[in-house]
Amino acid sequence: MDFSYLLKDYDIDLNKLKDLGFILKDDFYNYTLNSKIDNNIDFVILINEKTIIVNAFDKELNEEYIPFNARGKSGIKSDYITKLDEEINGFLESLIDQVFVSNNKTNEIINYIQNKENSFIDQPFEKYKNYFVFKRKDNNKWFGVLMDVSLDKLTKNEKDKEIIVNIVNLKVNENKVETLVNNKKIFNAYHMYKKYWISVLINKETDLDKLSALLDDSFELVRT
Repeated sequence: MDFSYLLKDYDIDLNKLKDLGFILKDDFYNYTLNSKIDNNIDFVILINEKTIIVNAFDKELNEEYIPFNARGKSGIKSDYITKLDEEINGFLESLIDQVFVSNNKTNEIINYIQNKENSFIDQPFEKYKNYFVFKRKDNNKWFGVLMDVSLDKLTKNEKDKEIIVNIVNLKVNENKVETLVNNKKIFNAYHMYKKYWISVLINKETDLDKLSALLDDSFELVRT
């Protein structure tokens, strides 16, 4: 089973994996966990910077335990499989607490605005719970919008339609738009006036210092 989706919001401290007994072999850190549900089942966990794979093995038969490893394809999930699933999920949750480091920059952006003087966060769109509007307290004007959109909204490439990304829309001086937009990390604004607004892609590579400076500039530009 592939659990690599967990790495969307986390980086892994590989040194801490070693401390927990993971052994590096063939580019993966390996760990064998004996199931408490069934002593005949071992979970083999394989982890590197981009991948988390968990497979179950039947020790009695000395072979892969197919009903667990392939259940995602069939959709079948018995009570027994559910218990195994809960067990490995519990182990991974414990692992997250110990060796995973959050790379979710959206939380840091929200914290920055919450601590910024004369600003507040609004969620005016009932339909879009993940949209956060940054406003000035003195005039109620927007200076940023944090949201998730499909990447094709920025790239105009149909192939990117299934990729969901986080962005923040910010106001900039119109003379700087052309300089800032590189269509890699900064794009012409999605759903806002492109003469004055840009969309900044938020991911683990985002430079928060540079983004904070853009947020501050946007805040000042809507002062009046």
